[in-house]
Amino acid sequence: MVHYHTSSEIKQLRRRISVYQTLSEVSQSIMDVQDLLQFFNMILDRTLESIFKANIGAILLKDQEDVVRMVAWKGYSDEEANTFSFNLTDSFSWVETGGDINGPLIVNDLSKYTDISLLESKNHKTVFSTISTPIFLEGELYGFINIDSTEKERIL
Repeated sequence: MVHYHTSSEIKQLRRRISVYQTLSEVSQSIMDVQDLLQFFNMILDRTLESIFKANIGAILLKDQEDVVRMVAWKGYSDEEANTFSFNLTDSFSWVETGGDINGPLIVNDLSKYTDISLLESKNHKTVFSTISTPIFLEGELYGFINIDSTEKERIL
């Protein structure tokens, strides 16, 4: 029996292949990284390239007191990103999972999080959706990679 894929299935497969290719490129280029900020920016660049609707993003790290801050970003104002912080329990990842953060979270409508502060893009556009992926080191939550979109369509 022959199975024919729909055009949306083919698009989804192409996106997945693109993401896998990006992950492979990142893995191979880790050896060339000179410092942590350079590494974070490389991850952001490659990830933003691989996700079609994504146009801004950030890497956020959690400190000992569970305060989360941006350490690398694309598409956000430097001034605002440098001062942006929030408590982990005030994040949509925490709210959505009840504190059981264990994998990527796709939020296609950030407007439902009215009690959570969000940054606009540096072009003053509202962020409508995000993919938030936790970063774990030695089993502990270290931070997040957030890939965001200012388009009203679903990010994935």
